[in-house]
Amino acid sequence: MSQTDLLTTLLPEFFQTERSAERHPELEAQRLSDTPLAAPLRAVSEHATSSLAQLSRLAAARDHETSRFGQKLGRLFSTLRDRVADQLIDAERSYRGTLLGIRHGLDLVVLVGAVARAQGDAELAGFCDRWLETRTHLANELQARLAWFAQHPERARAHPKSVSARSDRSHPAGSA
Repeated sequence: MSQTDLLTTLLPEFFQTERSAERHPELEAQRLSDTPLAAPLRAVSEHATSSLAQLSRLAAARDHETSRFGQKLGRLFSTLRDRVADQLIDAERSYRGTLLGIRHGLDLVVLVGAVARAQGDAELAGFCDRWLETRTHLANELQARLAWFAQHPERARAHPKSVSARSDRSHPAGSA
């Protein structure tokens, strides 16, 4: 397998990881809207939205497409998580699951950046470096805030959907 082939397999995964980072942290932020966890979760989602636009431009300039199958599979996994997994796990585990997805993205982008550098693609490598700087900071902030659950064990063990419903009732507009 060549570096080009490797990049061809990594870019669709990068797109899917960013789509998940756009969606799941925002859902967690809505569920935990009355907590200090919400702001950095929203920041990850906003960063992902911005990154997807840049990534689309970079991929198109290199004639890389995201696979429709990969997009559909990613949406399926997201839907399964939203409708099934979040019904079975508590708020703290859901938060850690979101953090795990963010960490997966960090590892993936380290590899995408390394392949780009090996190919002499300074623009893509620079994008990855900037992305990593921002997302690493956000991931570290989210990790540091895990301790919030230790101070709020009743919220840690609540199901995410019930946490969301409680938060919706506490805010007139349904969100913070």
